[in-house]
Amino acid sequence: MRILRLSAMSLGAALLALLWVELGLRGAALAWRLACRAASRPGSFAVYVLGESTAYGEPFAPRISFPRILELMFRERLRGRRLEVVTLARPGSDTEAQYWLLLRELALRPRRDGVILVYAGINESYPEEPPSRADRLADRSLLLSRLLALRRGRGGPGLGLDYEHRLARVLRLARGCGVPVVLSTLAGNLRDFQPDVSRGLLGDPARAARFERALRCEARGLWRQAAALYEGLDLDVGRDPGLMHRRARCLLELGQVEPARELFQRAADEGGTKRPTTCQDQAIRRLAARFGTGLADTRAAFAAAAPQGLPGYDLFFDAHHPNLRGYLVLAESFARELGRVLGEPVARPDLSEAEVRTETGFSGRELGGIYGSRFLWFCGEAYHRVDPRHPLRMARRYLELAEKEGGRPLPAYRFLLALVARDRPALERALAGRDALRRDRGSLGSIGCNREWTSQLVREAGLPETLRAEAQRVMDLAASLSSCGRDGQEPRGRGSSRRPLLAGRGPEGQPPSPQRRRFLESKTKADRGISLVLSGRAEEGRRELEAALRLSPENAEAALSLCAWHTQRQDWTAALTYCDQAWRAASAEESAYPPAFVDQCRDAREKAQARLRTRNPPFGGSGS
Repeated sequence: MRILRLSAMSLGAALLALLWVELGLRGAALAWRLACRAASRPGSFAVYVLGESTAYGEPFAPRISFPRILELMFRERLRGRRLEVVTLARPGSDTEAQYWLLLRELALRPRRDGVILVYAGINESYPEEPPSRADRLADRSLLLSRLLALRRGRGGPGLGLDYEHRLARVLRLARGCGVPVVLSTLAGNLRDFQPDVSRGLLGDPARAARFERALRCEARGLWRQAAALYEGLDLDVGRDPGLMHRRARCLLELGQVEPARELFQRAADEGGTKRPTTCQDQAIRRLAARFGTGLADTRAAFAAAAPQGLPGYDLFFDAHHPNLRGYLVLAESFARELGRVLGEPVARPDLSEAEVRTETGFSGRELGGIYGSRFLWFCGEAYHRVDPRHPLRMARRYLELAEKEGGRPLPAYRFLLALVARDRPALERALAGRDALRRDRGSLGSIGCNREWTSQLVREAGLPETLRAEAQRVMDLAASLSSCGRDGQEPRGRGSSRRPLLAGRGPEGQPPSPQRRRFLESKTKADRGISLVLSGRAEEGRRELEAALRLSPENAEAALSLCAWHTQRQDWTAALTYCDQAWRAASAEESAYPPAFVDQCRDAREKAQARLRTRNPPFGGSGS
């Protein structure tokens, strides 16, 4: 009985402490908000932008984004004041992370007149269970919900709040602060981005043969036969988005637009391709009606701008990132609704692509770089797929565009493509021109970050030993040229007694120490994380890099990669933390990092410090 009483008292004390902390947090936030309100002055009109990489402007960022195009459309003024974009969008983010960024911006910054634009959910296009009663209860607590969010960010178990619930929290926060919102439906590459097929399809020889026969029929223009084969395989395998999409392409060629549209959408609704789903669209429309927000129907705008109402590579670079024409469609959709909500006419509704490029100073050389980035994206996509043919075709297309725009060949990219495609003749040709390959230092440096991936590509290429060794030497050169790696050699000008960090065993051939084993395991995780980031799976890559750093805080590569990850998203508080950790680990007395890498860590640290001092308001965040 005494134990029960003690347990009850301990539980009561814990709950009381939790309540006390919760009330303290809310009280502090209220006091700060009131103090900021008293000190605030009329100024610019703030446009808060929430979302992920599309809202951020990938792959044009920071030069071009839909908020930047909005500025041009409204001649950089709203309600008679200067329009000031506050970008809270982060590549690889989700609506939960956006909620906390907005909370910090609205609760801890001086209150300003403004509006919130939300284009979020691309990274959450997967089926989820609705939140349980416990989920909803914890969600009401500022302390509990924040602790659970931090735990989820560190890879721990957390509450499974679904997309609609997370988005509702953002809208509830905005309504509580009295800031109007324009919410947008989401658009994706419905027609042309081809989902992967299931492993069960190509893993079965009979099914694989039928699949190849269907592909041959499609190549010969026998659309009806190909559609029948795809339909039979889909019934056999069960809900395969890759088969649905291929069958939809056949129906479209046969002129059956509506059945094709339904199948294209069903393929996207299966999730996993970073394209918005019907459930998300329905949730957005429900929430807009429930909270009385503005609704920019971007989904309908993209359909209206596409042939047969099916957006494809005419409006998108890949699965969901728009090209420049697509960003204009997105900006026009927001501009129309923003003008309606604020009662403000759009000053330049017919802004052209040429005008955007001219007024933002966007050059042809930068366009070549964008084509190169899409080439790398599709190479990563091909590597992870069961059937890599579609992303390989797109990688070739973007490589050709990058070479055309840059006016020169890119042998290092052609070498990488041959490795991903396991094209031995092309690899032999690339290695035969090794002098040109080694001179393409810019392209080599861009592929050298993900050393584990490129080494694995070399191992899996099936080359004879002499060619394999030559290919690995090229990749070692790429790693040494990369801005996010090191060459693993003993640095010049440092103590010769120091052991190189990449050595596999201890002194005199002894097995590595436990600390050394942890470092090697950490390096493997970091390389895998970098590979995931470069292949378009940014959030997974970030989690892998954080796990690598927890395993070995001395892994300066992992710390610098996380520094770069947060720098790209302009989260300077987090960037400085990781930059500082990278610099300290790299410059430690017992480390063996080369001087160039130490200098790179120091420069990144100084840049983050400078940005934090000059651009960020107090209490962190993205600032304005």
